[in-house]
Amino acid sequence: MSANFRKAFYPSGSKDDPKDTDLLLDMLQKHRDKLHRLAPDTPETRRIQNLVEERRKLVDEKTAQSNRLEAHLKVYFPQIPQWFEDIDSALVCDLLERWPTLEKLQKVRPDVLRRFFRQHHCRNLEQIESRIQAIGGAVVALRDAAVVEAKVEAVKVSVRLIQVLQKGIQDFDGQIREAAEKHPDFFIFESLPGGGRGAGAPAVGRFRFAAGTF
Repeated sequence: MSANFRKAFYPSGSKDDPKDTDLLLDMLQKHRDKLHRLAPDTPETRRIQNLVEERRKLVDEKTAQSNRLEAHLKVYFPQIPQWFEDIDSALVCDLLERWPTLEKLQKVRPDVLRRFFRQHHCRNLEQIESRIQAIGGAVVALRDAAVVEAKVEAVKVSVRLIQVLQKGIQDFDGQIREAAEKHPDFFIFESLPGGGRGAGAPAVGRFRFAAGTF
């Protein structure tokens, strides 16, 4: 309100403490009936807002680490971004943790790879076989050991960070869900299609959206 007053009386918009003080005094003396008491958010709302804010920071950091991971892989292992859509998924992180180079991955027996993919909830047999064939026929992109060694170490660090961040995000999801269900206004959200307690994993995103609008 003070900023709008400043624009009205001082078109330049420049800030000046004495002038701003005069404007505030003028507002209090002449327009007190237009001012409204500040109603702070409830503890329940502040809890959700802070949980959502901290979760968003973790998501942003995970995105940054994922971009860094992809940049490293494109130098010496560019097949990974081609074979897998989400390089920050648990499947890709676990794969890189065990076999951080194409040479090591190509030494793995097909039955071991099949078991690995199934353990990571890959049920599409055609896709599994296609990936195994692609792995066997891939060509190493870079053989400069000095560069590859450094990139492999950087990839290992990024993978570990992404795993920690993903676990943290999941923990925040649980806390946000719990806090939202305890919020006095939750019944409004729960009445929306797909927003109830039984809505499953997609509802987590709606919890987070609702948290920002309470």
